[in-house]
Amino acid sequence: MAKPTAAMLLEKIKGTPVFGMQAVRRLTGKDAPYARLLLHRLAKTGRIRRIERGRFTISDDPFAIASRIITPSYISLWSALQFYGLTEQLPKDVFVTANRQKKQIVFADTRIRFVFQKRLLPFRRLGYRNMEIFIAEPETAIVESLMHQQHVPVNEAVKALQSGKINFARLKWIANGTGNVSLLKRLGFILEKIHAPKIIAQPQPGPTNIALLDLNMPAGGHIDERWGILDNNEAVFHDIL
Repeated sequence: MAKPTAAMLLEKIKGTPVFGMQAVRRLTGKDAPYARLLLHRLAKTGRIRRIERGRFTISDDPFAIASRIITPSYISLWSALQFYGLTEQLPKDVFVTANRQKKQIVFADTRIRFVFQKRLLPFRRLGYRNMEIFIAEPETAIVESLMHQQHVPVNEAVKALQSGKINFARLKWIANGTGNVSLLKRLGFILEKIHAPKIIAQPQPGPTNIALLDLNMPAGGHIDERWGILDNNEAVFHDIL
């Protein structure tokens, strides 16, 4: 005896993080009204969960679905630092880097926050709880944390750089590839402060715009002329050195 359509569908989408009506139509061979009704019934009985309009999942884990909601995108920033064991903090939100704007989504009482970045940086596809996720490389997560400090305190990026888990050659390649001068100043200054490998070249001598070390703090403190950095949060280094 053939399996009921609902059971067959659930079996086929077992490893699919996110799906919609088109996938249901393809897998079941049914028309749009039937697929819409099937999704409604499965969601009503709790066998699938609604993420947003027209998007569903069988997972209850926001981390498992976060990087599959829009394409291309990947988990990054504080969430990636935590995944790789580069921070002791457990962020409440899941941060996703994407090259187009999207409003945050609340799923399973967790905010999935999309951080717009015109140029995406290197990321990986990894197995996670019988599914696949896209996640920033560790070095990408650090670079983006220093770029988007409204989402990650600078001290978390500094701790990650001291973790002993970072490929500094890879970090140099990713950071230089951004072409972000303020980021390079900030990263070079931090690496010097924590006595890490000197992988970032100092700016050329001469007039230069001063970049803030901590974008969340007021503009006050010591200016390092060599790096063109205003050290406006010395406590970052006092806490960890």
